Amino acid sequence: MSVYEELGETSRRQILAELRSGPKTVNDLCSATGLKQPNVSNHLCRMKSRGILECSRQGRNVFYALASPDIHAIIQAVFSVGPRPGQSCRCDSLAKEFLQAAISGDETAAAEVMGRTFRTEATLVDLYEDLFTPVMRKIGQFSLDGTLNEAQEHAASEVVQRLMAKAVDVHGQTRNAKRFCILGCAPGAWHTIGLRMIADYLRISGWRTMFLGANVPLRSFMTAVIHGSPDMVLVSCGCSQSRDATLELVESLTALRRSGAQFKIGVGGSYAIAQPCEFMDSGADFAGVTLREFVEDVLPRHLPNLVTAAPA
Repeated sequence: MSVYEELGETSRRQILAELRSGPKTVNDLCSATGLKQPNVSNHLCRMKSRGILECSRQGRNVFYALASPDIHAIIQAVFSVGPRPGQSCRCDSLAKEFLQAAISGDETAAAEVMGRTFRTEATLVDLYEDLFTPVMRKIGQFSLDGTLNEAQEHAASEVVQRLMAKAVDVHGQTRNAKRFCILGCAPGAWHTIGLRMIADYLRISGWRTMFLGANVPLRSFMTAVIHGSPDMVLVSCGCSQSRDATLELVESLTALRRSGAQFKIGVGGSYAIAQPCEFMDSGADFAGVTLREFVEDVLPRHLPNLVTAAPA
């Protein structure tokens, strides 16, 4: 049984979303999703054969339902993108297991741990903030003190990034989004995972994003902003070596705003968390926030008219 595989397909994802509220007939699901009856029936048959759904007959009608409380918890968590107050998932007991799997490059084992976090009704923010981020910090510490070699560090980072992609596929992405954010790193800055986590959250919450990645030349970054006309520009500064280039980028973005462009500027990353005032003094609207702080505080405060409510 792979609930995540089924959620990755658009039509089955729609059907599973409808079944959260209780058993439905084929006609019910056709009306709710707009899918054709043969397609709905085929998808239901497939998911029933995989143990994800069960069915029962009441008179002439056949009702389909989620097959177990565990499956219901996973589906419910997937469609609850935003964090719920006081509902941070308890990932401490899973982090050690996930860390070991990531270091050894065992994506299958790491994916199984990720699946267990969803069964605790963890949201995407919970998963990123309470599991992936602490693990990546540990990997960084181990790399600095020589506990890990470079191959292990790269293997672990690749596992985390591939599982992030799977998590986003499960949640789905909003099409025809009207909000736009450009994200990237200044020249010499290479740490992108935290920035990608924010990009993932924005995409499934109703934003269009342009992820420029690491080590972007200043002129290229500015050209993307000038032509893109974003609502927000996010930059990552993960270490002191990329400080000067990031400050130069923030100053250039600030100068662009003085010429009439309208967008918010944010700076994240380990160095920005330690020294947020440097970037604020250079013109950033916010700096050094975690993903959860970005979701709960920054978006409502700085872009109240652009915040998209998380899907229920």
